[in-house]
Amino acid sequence: MGFAIGFCLVVVSTFSRVATGEYIFTVLAFISFWFCLIQGVRRAASSISDEKRDGTLGLLFLTDLRTIDIIAGKVFAVAIPLVQPLLAFLPPLAISLLLGGATGGEIFRAALTFASILLYSIAAGLFVSSLSRGEETGQSTIFLLLANLAIPRMFGWGSLFWLRYFSPWSAYANIPDPGYRISAREFWLSLLVTNFLSAAFLTGAGFFLKRRWEDRPVIITKSERRTLPKKQIERRRRAAILDRNPGEWLAAQHAMGLLSKWLFIALTFAICILAAVVAGSFTGGSEPIAGIAVLGLAALLLLIRLASQASYPLAEAKRSGAIEMMLATPLNPKCLITGQLISLRNQFLPAFGMLLITSFFIITLANGISEIAGILVAMSLFWGFIALLTATIAAFGMWMGLREKSPNAAFFKTIAFTLLPMLFGWCFLSWLGLPVAYIILLVISIAQITGSSLHRLLRNQKALTEMTPIRLPKSYEVPPVIKT
Repeated sequence: MGFAIGFCLVVVSTFSRVATGEYIFTVLAFISFWFCLIQGVRRAASSISDEKRDGTLGLLFLTDLRTIDIIAGKVFAVAIPLVQPLLAFLPPLAISLLLGGATGGEIFRAALTFASILLYSIAAGLFVSSLSRGEETGQSTIFLLLANLAIPRMFGWGSLFWLRYFSPWSAYANIPDPGYRISAREFWLSLLVTNFLSAAFLTGAGFFLKRRWEDRPVIITKSERRTLPKKQIERRRRAAILDRNPGEWLAAQHAMGLLSKWLFIALTFAICILAAVVAGSFTGGSEPIAGIAVLGLAALLLLIRLASQASYPLAEAKRSGAIEMMLATPLNPKCLITGQLISLRNQFLPAFGMLLITSFFIITLANGISEIAGILVAMSLFWGFIALLTATIAAFGMWMGLREKSPNAAFFKTIAFTLLPMLFGWCFLSWLGLPVAYIILLVISIAQITGSSLHRLLRNQKALTEMTPIRLPKSYEVPPVIKT
């Protein structure tokens, strides 16, 4: 992939003055950064949690292995297959040095930064995997990485400038020579803190590995006994859902609970109020860009959560054998898809509705009622793209949930094929092609989760079956029986 992207950019540079060596270096460095950052979600986030669910992690503690041996083995098992493509990606990165616009120091700093971020991502994935007893470790890992990436940069101003050292983005931002000459100290300190955080995550993974590797017995306390009637009401509600749609009941088993759902809605409402305050809507200010940026960050978090909820329930149901049991009944397999859609609608429709109302409120107060026509056109285009992206994530996530064996693999592929193209859109100047690509991906995903394709996915069948009869060679033929 690195050689293909580098070759395409070199070809483009021969026809366009914009695609210089500096531009090629910036694009390849940006792709390398996100490649290294998300590998913890892909490889490390499920390496320990899967063994917890399968019950094989306890077998390691019956041997003479120590905790440090297990963690070191996990690190090398995850890192070695990732170091090879990273090393293969560096030669295309050095092409920009031959074209001009990049220096050897930038190549050297980029290699150090990407190696540190790759180790940091793997360590964060192992830490979350050792800490969690649940299955959604991929979602927790990506939230941890994004929070550590953005929060120190948001609050690292003035007297709190030292917080910027805790963000790996600070090292990446100072790779080019102009930024390095101004703040070389920020680059090296950020790189040092990133490696320190990697060591801290690995130490925490070893600490929690021995203490949270098995499920503890459930003990009902006196305070919990008083809430048993509420639990009985919840069971009756789920029983009613089971009678109405078994697919919805299956999706509700892994959906957010009532308390989590209301906390999720309250958090979205708080972000909407924060966006309005930042935009100055209540004080008569006219800075809608800052408010829309806050809403965009909230929408990104909602879409990541949507990718998890769209892919995880079906992948876990297939992994546990619940889908096989449902196929043995006269139920229509389409109820799995309809039930999942109903569950997603109930979880995310209020949050997206609040974001829509807040964005309209901010833009209207900033531009005035007189420009309502232009505001409606801009809002229609923007939220039309958000609706297309939401539908694509939901359909593609359900497809990956039925296709992949691991819930974490389904979640990672959903993120990689739906959200990452938005980040790389500016690299190839293809923002106009993104809606077309999402429409194609949506059509393919819908075709895979409907009709005969759905039956093949549920039964793990291939699209084309082999009809050629198998013939054994003569050496495997059974010799004739000789009667004496």
